[in-house]
Amino acid sequence: MSKAYEWASRPPNTVERVSAGIWLVLWLFSSANIFAEWHLFGRYDGTVGGLLTLVGFMGLALLPKVKRTEADQ
Repeated sequence: MSKAYEWASRPPNTVERVSAGIWLVLWLFSSANIFAEWHLFGRYDGTVGGLLTLVGFMGLALLPKVKRTEADQ
């Protein structure tokens, strides 16, 4: 028997998907800035990256949840 996933309450809406995409682009840019040592934010590179990570973890609590169910086959 295989496992399947379904939304616990509702699927994410367009605003949630777009905001998650924007956050992902910003976080990837910030991470690349830190690892490539571009110093685009001056001495605040780590602070910007840390704040974006914190915002991402807090945003996870606001997104719809997924639950695992038994799939019929």
